[in-house]
Amino acid sequence: IDDWLRAGMHATVYLIGAAVLTFLLGKLFHRMRRLSAQLIRERGGPEELEWEKQSATIADIVRRSILFAIWALALVLALKEFQFDVGPILAGAGVAGLAVGFAAQSILKDWISGFFLLTEGQIRINDVIKIGELSGSVEMLTMRTTVLRAYDGTAHVFSNGAFQNFSNLTMGHSYCVFDV
Repeated sequence: IDDWLRAGMHATVYLIGAAVLTFLLGKLFHRMRRLSAQLIRERGGPEELEWEKQSATIADIVRRSILFAIWALALVLALKEFQFDVGPILAGAGVAGLAVGFAAQSILKDWISGFFLLTEGQIRINDVIKIGELSGSVEMLTMRTTVLRAYDGTAHVFSNGAFQNFSNLTMGHSYCVFDV
């Protein structure tokens, strides 16, 4: 029972360490976002808002990816403390990931499309876009999906690989879209 207690304490330390890292990274990303917004504002120009939206969107994706990696590592280390052989779990996850990759080509297509949407700055959070007959403000943008909030409050969720054409109504020329 002494070994289990020691293993439990070590596992708890790993999980608390992940929680502390989550908190610190949240603060760091908040400061970096404020600093980048300040630098963008000082730079000025008509593209100021566009750069600010793009940096906020990319920072959110990076933050979520790092937090996922931290918690996955903390969980694996905690399991290892209880003498679980994590090698087969990691190998199985790799094989399962490969099988899922072959089986879920549409998800891979969504991620690749999302990657290009983010890196090329075609869509950012708070942009107003139109996809087919639906339009609204981009509320959430992930590697896989885009969530539009319509003017009537409806949330429309699109797979990034599903739409081929869209119109960004606020890129570079307008900052507010409304019906008169």
